[in-house]
Amino acid sequence: MDILIENVDGSIWAAAVKDRRMQAIEIDPVAEGVRWGSIHLAKVTRIDKRMNAAFVDLGHGEQGILQARDIRPKEKKEKPLGEILKTGDTFLVQAKNTTLPLDLHNDMVPEEHKLSRVSMDISIPGRFLIYLPFENEKKVSSRVKDKTIRDPMLKMMDNIETIDGCIMRASAANMQTDVLVRESKILKEIWEQLKTFTESGVPSLIMEGPNAIQRIIGDLAAHAIDNIVTDDEALYAEVEEWCDIYAPDLMMKARFLDPEENNSSVGLFDQYDMIGEVQSLVQPYVVLPSGGNIIIQPTNALTVVDVNLGQGKSANDVNIEAAHEVIRQIRLRNIGGAVVIDFINVKQKKLKDEIIKILKEDSLNDPCTVDVHHFTALGLVELTRARRTPPLDTQFQINMAYMDDVDFE
Repeated sequence: MDILIENVDGSIWAAAVKDRRMQAIEIDPVAEGVRWGSIHLAKVTRIDKRMNAAFVDLGHGEQGILQARDIRPKEKKEKPLGEILKTGDTFLVQAKNTTLPLDLHNDMVPEEHKLSRVSMDISIPGRFLIYLPFENEKKVSSRVKDKTIRDPMLKMMDNIETIDGCIMRASAANMQTDVLVRESKILKEIWEQLKTFTESGVPSLIMEGPNAIQRIIGDLAAHAIDNIVTDDEALYAEVEEWCDIYAPDLMMKARFLDPEENNSSVGLFDQYDMIGEVQSLVQPYVVLPSGGNIIIQPTNALTVVDVNLGQGKSANDVNIEAAHEVIRQIRLRNIGGAVVIDFINVKQKKLKDEIIKILKEDSLNDPCTVDVHHFTALGLVELTRARRTPPLDTQFQINMAYMDDVDFE
């Protein structure tokens, strides 16, 4: 698998490609509001008793909302928020979603993109571990279902004495303990440095959330990465810095493709024939190898996916192909919320079980949490996906707005 990283008019694009087929894509638009995973020193500006939530100043004009379920300490959750916090209180919070830039806000922008949801539960992600400084329990990722893999991982955690609370990611299954201990020390040192910024009392950004490069390399840590390629010197330096800290084994895989030496006037995604695939991700129509097709239609409440026979000869074959492709498209397009899939006339229990199995297994490759439900009485499959950043088409719109000086209002 190759990871391609390109600076497209100030926007960072990072994609994973295997056998000339895109497996994942992460984009940082030219401008953001609050980035998912960023850590802020927040100050309470208002407590809404009706919502049982606090509005907080995150600095730089950004605001966030802290709901009762996201406060610390946990034992106080049952009390009204107004009895736990007061206006003027300051504390560290972490953003649970990415918001749009302030100058793009208007009545048409969904609320989830306007106001950052924040939590006092801080987590610091590494390549193999996620450090939870406020927790006292070491856990293995819920993505690891196989007991024969999970049990040895739990035993490995007993040797990580540097930190008390953490989650071992699925990518750590075959790692040696000394690698995990090294990373735990790095994550704890990051946390110790972050705590020193709380003394000012001034709302501010303390640490930016992971960018597109960090997200895609971290998410694919369990996969075999052959090359990490970029044609931008600054991004190449960033890749080297991240690998030096978290992934020394990937240092030799990083490659700088100098456009001048390569005599290339086209971008990296063009050279790998990925532009057409990127463009297809904003189209509602996807053709399957069998001749069938799927149509992806977002609505205000949910996303509807319709599977059609098209030129396909077997409905069963089309349904199986569609099950794989729907999960891939949801991941690449960064679709969130509720998704309803209408397969072709699925009556047999054996086929229903096979489709559900494919959806669940393929979802394990998604860095975001996907919950797959069974067939409904009407023959529809429902699933939900907790997205980290705005959908892909929204990020394209942000880039276009800034490049063309378009005023969304």
